[in-house]
Amino acid sequence: MSSRWLIALALGLALPARAGRNPAQDNLLAFYGDDPEAARKVRLEAVMGVYHMLPPMRHASEVVDIKGRQVRVNLWVPVGRQSDQELVVLAVKWLIFGRNRFSQGARGLFAERDVDEVLLVFHEVIRPDEKGRRASKKPDEIKAFLAIKLDRRRFERLDLEPFARCVEQGDCDALFKSAFAAARLDKGYTRSRRQDDSGR
Repeated sequence: MSSRWLIALALGLALPARAGRNPAQDNLLAFYGDDPEAARKVRLEAVMGVYHMLPPMRHASEVVDIKGRQVRVNLWVPVGRQSDQELVVLAVKWLIFGRNRFSQGARGLFAERDVDEVLLVFHEVIRPDEKGRRASKKPDEIKAFLAIKLDRRRFERLDLEPFARCVEQGDCDALFKSAFAAARLDKGYTRSRRQDDSGR
């Protein structure tokens, strides 16, 4: 046994695995495969700061899409026991300010000269029934239930203070309905998901 292995064992450390590792765990560019916009998408992810999971925990549906001058941020947010009001607050906060204190939100995205519109979409991943340890061969179903869109022109006129206040107070319903280019919440879906969870 080499001295390197002995030192690692003595310190209780595991040496990094070489085989079977998802390359996206070390390099997020790999998450987007051969996408020519991969580097830009990874940069925009950092601006929003919404993705907290690395592959393989991060689902393949959680990606940034770029269509022309629109950036679409797709995020898996389980409904769980969160109320519609709580989900709306999350959407408003993450779009306007970013998810964490290191992110910039919409301000950072609109600093990109070729971005004129931002769309944040919350979805759930519905997995087919699994029996024991055997995963279903059926594909996952992606169900979008909340979408909020902001364009550059509207953002440049926004007073951010009411948004900070509504986030702090935990009630952004009025701004969700009036301040954005578009905003939609599928309340029928979120209600049914809560009923499913409470019945378990």
